[in-house]
Amino acid sequence: MNAIDLNAVTKSFPAFELGPIDLGIRKGELLGIFGPPSSGKTSVLKIILGLLQQDGGEVALAGVSGSELGVSERGLSMVFQNLALFPHLSGAENITFPLREAGTDATRIAERLEAVSRVLHVEHILHKKPGQMSGGERQRIALGRALAAESGAVLLDEPISALDARLREEMRLELKRLQREQGQTFVYVSHDEEEVMAIADRIAILIDGKIAQLGTPDEVYNTPATSAVAALVGSPPMNLIPGRVAEDGRSFQSDALKDPIALPRQVRAGPVTLGVRPKTSTSRRARRTPLPFASSRSNRWAATASSTLPLRVSRCAFAPHVTSPRATISPRPCVSTSRACTSSIRTATASDPCRIGDIP
Repeated sequence: MNAIDLNAVTKSFPAFELGPIDLGIRKGELLGIFGPPSSGKTSVLKIILGLLQQDGGEVALAGVSGSELGVSERGLSMVFQNLALFPHLSGAENITFPLREAGTDATRIAERLEAVSRVLHVEHILHKKPGQMSGGERQRIALGRALAAESGAVLLDEPISALDARLREEMRLELKRLQREQGQTFVYVSHDEEEVMAIADRIAILIDGKIAQLGTPDEVYNTPATSAVAALVGSPPMNLIPGRVAEDGRSFQSDALKDPIALPRQVRAGPVTLGVRPKTSTSRRARRTPLPFASSRSNRWAATASSTLPLRVSRCAFAPHVTSPRATISPRPCVSTSRACTSSIRTATASDPCRIGDIP
């Protein structure tokens, strides 16, 4: 039985339509919900929690219809983006607040406080008030409040987006560790692709109020279900080349390409979109190249083949351990427009095309 089920859930807003959403969240998993801003991610969390009433469909919690349960009866905890800590309460009082409100026995409250503070390593700040804590400490206290309640699931709405980059990396790993150790169900909303890909067991891609794809991070990245998902997931984004599969089903043709591309296997003829990730680009010296994605209503493939595409490096971005080129497919020759690329990418003429593969 799933921890949470959304069955054909819909919600209408003045300028936006959410759903229908069909989503089953497994017990003990960390499900990420990823999408662009204003795609309905937070609205989904609010509907699960009961803060927002859906117009249609049903929310079920461990098989029990949410329509029969009030917000306080759903057994859910939520970590808000702004953390929502009480500024006049200490860390310990913030963590134990839901237990005290529920009338939990004092002995049990003390046990939960000790257990949660030990797991989160916050024993030394329990006496402090939020204004005396760092951003990471406040985040841990907010998470401790959610964990202390022993809820059936924890909903997290971009809880670490306000932290600096180094602290965000530390905290997302900490969140995953805690989720695994506690065995709780986490539903994690973020518009940061790297963040959600790093910690989620599965990801629901939400675009324009609808789930465009549900799968593991590897599935979403390497075999996107639609062109919209392919364009959204990945940084730099995937190059999408509209074209068609030849009548014999053995080659891909496009007006953007001078020559057809041999396909790794025979597929049905017709219009398709070929996707090529910039990170898979190499120079002509490479022998084998991945064709990471192609789609139409009837054709999809993800395979390795030796194929040549004209490629132009349009921009390079420096990272601490690698210089990552931003490459675009173009009938023009390969040209480096940044000195940062010269050490790893050579320039080429129109008669000397680049291959698609890993940059040496």
